[in-house]
Amino acid sequence: MLGKVACEVEVYSLITDSWRTIQAGVPCIADYAHHRPVTCDGAINWLASRRDDEVWDAIMAFHVSNEVFSAIVLPAERSPLSDGVLLVFEELLALFCSWNLPPNGREQEEMKCYYEIWVMEEYNVTKSWTKQFIVETKKVLGFTQDGKLILLQMDN
Repeated sequence: MLGKVACEVEVYSLITDSWRTIQAGVPCIADYAHHRPVTCDGAINWLASRRDDEVWDAIMAFHVSNEVFSAIVLPAERSPLSDGVLLVFEELLALFCSWNLPPNGREQEEMKCYYEIWVMEEYNVTKSWTKQFIVETKKVLGFTQDGKLILLQMDN
């Protein structure tokens, strides 16, 4: 239960061609309009918050085989997370996130924006989060269907 709102979870069965409600006790919420879930290691994973705001502080997982929910802790350096995307990178659960570094007080300097990819090398093991890449760029356009990162880089 989140505040005064109880979460209700329904599962659709292809075998019975019907929906059924399951007991979930889901402690987190999700914003599907801005964060799409990804499937990894037999679970559906999404960014979630234990608070009713825009700060994401966990990954929720729904394990399809046994219909159980679990929470996965974000990398300590990136929790809470104000902007991020979950993806599957080389068959591992990964987090793509950004952070800004303000200029050093020089007028001609712009704010620097960095993007990181963190990979969970062993699923649902918090200590296995590893920073794989860090890229300084002004604009990320998105990802291809096979997970390739598309950046916009403009030089003078």
